[in-house]
Amino acid sequence: MPASETLPVKTEDWTREGALFVEPRLRALGVPHGLTTLALGPMADPERRCAAAREAGIEDDAPLTLKQTHSATILSAALESAGSEGDGWIAGPGFLVGVFVADCLPLILFDEPVTRVAVVHAGWRGIAAGIAQEAVVRFGGAPERLFAAIGPHIGACCYTVGSELRERFAPDHFDGDRLDLGAALRAELENAGLAPDRIGVSALCTRCREEDFFSFRRDGTKRNMMAFAGVPR
Repeated sequence: MPASETLPVKTEDWTREGALFVEPRLRALGVPHGLTTLALGPMADPERRCAAAREAGIEDDAPLTLKQTHSATILSAALESAGSEGDGWIAGPGFLVGVFVADCLPLILFDEPVTRVAVVHAGWRGIAAGIAQEAVVRFGGAPERLFAAIGPHIGACCYTVGSELRERFAPDHFDGDRLDLGAALRAELENAGLAPDRIGVSALCTRCREEDFFSFRRDGTKRNMMAFAGVPR
């Protein structure tokens, strides 16, 4: 995409291409990225993470990953940071970074032209702890100029929660005992300064789409997908 062009205001949902789901705006900007599917298997295996990178056009490289703790900790990408505790990355040119998800929300922040990306694992604990706000602050620059892509995750259709979460999220994020984490994360990004029309939230539910995604709520096993992105060279 030429530097003079801008992304369209309208956001479209992630679509499947091969063994990955990709986000249309990131694809238009030439950002190597994706959310893995069942076709690639659980992402605990480094070889499978390499295969995911190849699906995105990156040869002989695997995304850096973290020991995730459902925190609001965001790390700057560096080789020595791989395996550190945290739930998100800020990455510049030369780094491919990823987070594991299996119902939690994968969040990718980016600017235009793309100079860096943030890749974040956002579960209810991370959202309640302000991980999106932390990612925006760590990204730097004017937040209203950032874009956000929230990938497939467990939808309100399938996410029933107990009364203990009532005090942690706004009432309008609930429908009875069902919590809409996508709406909660969108609200946090807007509160952090992102323009509403620059935030895309996938409507694809990981629990419903058993042909595409692992789901902890559905399967009861810790088999994960990986969401990843890097800055085009």
